Amino acid sequence: MTSSFLSDFAGMWRRPISDYDRGISEYLVVLDTNVLLELYRFTPDARNELINVLDGLKDRLWIPHQVGKEYYERRMDAIKEHLDLYSSVPKQLSESKDKAIHALNTFARRCSISGNDRDQLTGPIETAFSKVAADIEARRNAFDLDLAKVVTGDPILESLAGILDGKTGHSFDPEEAELLIAKFKERVEGGIPPGFEDAGKADNAHGDFFVWEQLLREAKERSLPVLFVTNDEKRDWVRKEAGIIVGPRPELIAEFSDRCGSDFLLVNLVLFLKIAKERLGVAVSASTVAQAESVVRVSGVRSHKYTLPLDEYDALLTHIIAEYQKIGRAVRAGVASKDLRMQGRFIEQFIETLENVDELEGDNVLISASPAQWKYAEKCRHDIATPTRDTDTPPRSAARSRLHPLYKELDFVRSELAAAHSYQDFVTNQRERFRSREEHRDVAAMEELLLDASRKVISFEGRAEYLRGLISALENEGLETSTSEHSDDS
Repeated sequence: MTSSFLSDFAGMWRRPISDYDRGISEYLVVLDTNVLLELYRFTPDARNELINVLDGLKDRLWIPHQVGKEYYERRMDAIKEHLDLYSSVPKQLSESKDKAIHALNTFARRCSISGNDRDQLTGPIETAFSKVAADIEARRNAFDLDLAKVVTGDPILESLAGILDGKTGHSFDPEEAELLIAKFKERVEGGIPPGFEDAGKADNAHGDFFVWEQLLREAKERSLPVLFVTNDEKRDWVRKEAGIIVGPRPELIAEFSDRCGSDFLLVNLVLFLKIAKERLGVAVSASTVAQAESVVRVSGVRSHKYTLPLDEYDALLTHIIAEYQKIGRAVRAGVASKDLRMQGRFIEQFIETLENVDELEGDNVLISASPAQWKYAEKCRHDIATPTRDTDTPPRSAARSRLHPLYKELDFVRSELAAAHSYQDFVTNQRERFRSREEHRDVAAMEELLLDASRKVISFEGRAEYLRGLISALENEGLETSTSEHSDDS
């Protein structure tokens, strides 16, 4: 259907399935790194079917050089991560089984349940866990890859080498790459997708932008519309409404149209396989689609589980919020560099990850974080363990122990101040989001909340400043007293 009411709002509504049919049949099909890496997580049959689908695209298949680079850098991690599941999951199941059996044994003793009746309670649990463990072991035995095989004779690499021969883009020369990284930082400042979700990453923060830039250049040179296949569901690639993906962000569609004069579509691996089965006439089983669905649910920024004691988790979150607020104050003062502002975005995303933790294991917190986030967390934990001395650090002298209550209050005020700053920033972001949508009633409501948040920030900042001054004065007084006493003793 052709309508200016649709074309003028590209990206704000979901395209019909017929457009994706045409995309797979006629467009240049570009793969993201995560699609290539899923080959290392698929079963052998599913892997062969996906490879056959890619081979069926012939000359319409292409990958940016950045995708190839990321594939080589991450393929070993992908297979290792998958293989680790075959040992880590049975271990977790065994621990859960032991806890359940222990709880039932305790229950049986306290309720004077006989041994036979107790076995009737624990027996089904033993059987169920054993069955699952056996099934996992069978799947492990059926999986045909291991680290040694991938290193010495990777069958997936061999297949891709044939399929992607002559279908991989060129790299940027070093000088141009530097200029593009500077351009990427400018785009991050303006919130221009893609890539701003990765801003602040220690490594390859510009990766998505390089993929996009190389994709744009190839599409323009070949005068072809593009179907981009990716499992990335971050908000700098896709637009979501009520948690449902509508399609690529409108800014991406507009930039592609301006630079290439053609159409841009984005699909995940699941939809790609379903449509390819019909349009390309290749075999795609229900099992393969199901595996693709499972990997899409855990794609995006692939995360790992990390465990922290609850008290360390609280200390880490407080420390990171304080670091974020330092950057926020620098931004508001107009003295923050582009790199510092990018670091602020990265920390903001990590704070959201930490605050949304809902898994507890005894006195430990299970955190799902990306490797880059956890690397930053480890640095923060080191900083917490070896703090630098400043006016906020309690004195070590026993003679100054009377200051301890003031330091406790200062710690509390700093924690409340960090929370108030975080809330203030959240409300500010919400206000700007509503303002961009011209939802004036919601903007007014956010203005009221922002005023209240600002009052709290000013109040806590004033109290913190007062406590610092009082502590400094008392410390100086204690130092003078100590010096005087030492002189008298002499």
